[in-house]
Amino acid sequence: MTIRKFFDSLKNEPKYDLTPEYLVADKVMMWIILAHAFVAIFITSQFYETYSLGIICSGIILTITGLAYITLAGSLYFRLIIATALMFFSAIFIQQHLGRIEMHFHVFIGLAILTIYKDLRPMLLASLVIIIHHFMFNYLQQLNFTIDGNPIMVFSYGCGIEYVILHGVFVASEALVLSYIIILSKNQFLNMKTLQIEAQKSQSKAISAEQIKSEFLANMSHEIRTPMNGIMGFTHLIQQTNLNEEQKRYISIIESSTQTLLQIVNQILDFSKIESEKVELDLISVNPFVEFESALTIFIPIANKKEINFNIDIDPSIYECIVIDLLKLKQVLTNLVSNAIKFTSSGGTVSITITNMATYENTQHLKFSVSDTGLGIPKERQQIIFEAFTQVDSSTTRRFGGTGLGLKISASYVRLMGGNIQVNSTVGKGSTFEFELDVSKCNISSPISSLYTKNEIIVSKKVLETYPILANQLKQLHLSYTSINSEEIASMLNSNNEKVILANEIKYLDNWLNIPHKPKVILLGVNSDKNEYTATVNFIENYDHSTSTLYNCLRKLNVVHGMIEEKGKKDKPIFDLYILVAEDYSINQMLIGEILKGYGIKYDIAENGNEAVEMALLNNYDLVLMDINMPEMNGIEATKKLREAFDDTLPIVALTANAAEGDKNYFISMGMDDYLSKPINPTELENVLKRFGNWQVIGKNDE
Repeated sequence: MTIRKFFDSLKNEPKYDLTPEYLVADKVMMWIILAHAFVAIFITSQFYETYSLGIICSGIILTITGLAYITLAGSLYFRLIIATALMFFSAIFIQQHLGRIEMHFHVFIGLAILTIYKDLRPMLLASLVIIIHHFMFNYLQQLNFTIDGNPIMVFSYGCGIEYVILHGVFVASEALVLSYIIILSKNQFLNMKTLQIEAQKSQSKAISAEQIKSEFLANMSHEIRTPMNGIMGFTHLIQQTNLNEEQKRYISIIESSTQTLLQIVNQILDFSKIESEKVELDLISVNPFVEFESALTIFIPIANKKEINFNIDIDPSIYECIVIDLLKLKQVLTNLVSNAIKFTSSGGTVSITITNMATYENTQHLKFSVSDTGLGIPKERQQIIFEAFTQVDSSTTRRFGGTGLGLKISASYVRLMGGNIQVNSTVGKGSTFEFELDVSKCNISSPISSLYTKNEIIVSKKVLETYPILANQLKQLHLSYTSINSEEIASMLNSNNEKVILANEIKYLDNWLNIPHKPKVILLGVNSDKNEYTATVNFIENYDHSTSTLYNCLRKLNVVHGMIEEKGKKDKPIFDLYILVAEDYSINQMLIGEILKGYGIKYDIAENGNEAVEMALLNNYDLVLMDINMPEMNGIEATKKLREAFDDTLPIVALTANAAEGDKNYFISMGMDDYLSKPINPTELENVLKRFGNWQVIGKNDE
């Protein structure tokens, strides 16, 4: 392409109006530019203290690209500006690391990123910009120029022109290859566009922008989940090996970061489904004391790490069985609580309260409240925060992170369930998010009152004095009890009936446990070494911060059935199975193989659908784990062929990164017996293996 043709192309519009596609890509690129600015200011600047360079240059680039986005988004001129900005960040990173060769890799990454536009011109301009930069800065390096007190350096190992020429050849080579890819991709895209227009004319059917976006997000989810499966899976396997403390810390960081990325992907998909109005309620019967506490207590270690007071108060008058969409309600509470902890400083307080506001015939009106003593929200921003990609101010994202989707998703889910999230906040004092829902009563097979008969619960008078709320909680749960002084409790333990003691004085514990008919003891507000005592002794250290813990503890110490939860390592199942794994991604092949070997399972690998069918016909497999997107023949076609050969005698389980709503039902309707999504959840995989295979438990002492 000549220079004249290049500039002439700036004036020519493409055959089709691709503005909508470019606007989507422009928005993605703005997020990428913001990410680059964050890296330049907060990460790469730390190595040689180039904070001024990072802040000033990033500020200039963000200002120019921001104004360009407002005025030129969707146009060729904006794409050229973005391409130039991307290469300027390459130059910044190179200078911040004083010419380290690793930073030059960003040039090639940046050129690859620009292929999102399917347009040669931004990529070619970016190549020209970076080559000019190298020649110019190499010359300045030879003259010993400095920036912000550091010498200008393009290459840390020298400033010879031969290095610049060599790097320029590399850039030009990649530009040539990417140009070929872009031309092919654009031609394919334009051909698809032509077919779409012809279909619209002949059949009067249009593909909406929402459908295109949903497909894009589903594909994005699949492509991200596939490598994430390897990362999360091998991280889980590494955690089961012998690691030193430093290695454990590094693995923990990897796991936490990957989980965060997965949450972001899921939030984007949830947001897409909400916008498309494709979200429906999935109502199930649940025990609120069990489910809500399990969802909320996972935040206790996070709050403790920040030295935040964390309180959970679940009204004991709430029905023990209610009908709700548990998954969506837990997601709402998780979003609100994680935000509260995030924006609350050390020494502050986060409180979750679930209150029964009114009881009607078989229904209750519940109020959910999450309060904190954090930063607070200005009044003019209190409604805006429920909009997508919105936070209190621009500094919030830089300081605390987040996508700005959590509150939007939460508000949408609450509206779907018949409520409305309200926020009351004062800057510098904290915020309270609350909503109210009507829930229906359901039948519970064994309410907690049925697990205990009269006089089985003994409560010390001192613990009632210390915790006045305890008596009301037991009353609301319809639990009868006997209240006496702690020193008199031992005299009531001589009968054959099992007893449960509620107390807060550990000094009497040895006397109680030395009686032949050992009671089960719950000590409230007592902090002790739990390993010194048997499973019949339970400690609730922070009863005043989480009263619902007592409910779950009483259910665990089920006197009627003599049930006590065993402590220690979970037994390991060993399976007598011969499994065929159809998977084309080599890292996932390794991961699944390692997991199956841990269960003592014999397995074979098929790299595509054709191989899977051929191998299944030759071998007597007990189960097939089937990926969906494979070369030559996909998993659905392979399943159809296997069903023709084996009818329903060979179990086939989808193992795929396709995790959109409805995917599970779709794959089962295509002839599969079950579904597992990537990243692989070890518990879900184990449950599937138990469903389709024979197994035995190998205890800790058997290994």
